[in-house]
Amino acid sequence: MIRSILAVPVVTALSYFSFNYFFSTFGVTKLEINQQNFYLTYSLFGLKRKISGETKYITKAEIGYNFLSGYSYDEQYYSRSVVARCFIVEGTKAKQFGRYIKRVEKEWLIKEINYFLDKLIID
Repeated sequence: MIRSILAVPVVTALSYFSFNYFFSTFGVTKLEINQQNFYLTYSLFGLKRKISGETKYITKAEIGYNFLSGYSYDEQYYSRSVVARCFIVEGTKAKQFGRYIKRVEKEWLIKEINYFLDKLIID
């Protein structure tokens, strides 16, 4: 009985770490953004998950830190314990991507996305 109870968290943890390893090694994240819509597609071994939204509802793109049920931009607190990710923020929702790319690439990507969004507002 106790072995069964202990097996659940162990199997869950192993599954989580295995998925992260395989996604960081073999997974692909694709971001498409145009004047009307944006699409985030996550692919791993032929399995795909696609998230979409309307570009006009994006308020910003930033680098942040994921925790429990939300995200934070407090770099001093989270930078030591949690991996930085890119976020596209739509009101109160945040779509995350870019966990496995270098910090300099995240900064460049966020800069380009925000430049594109600013240009949409001007035009």
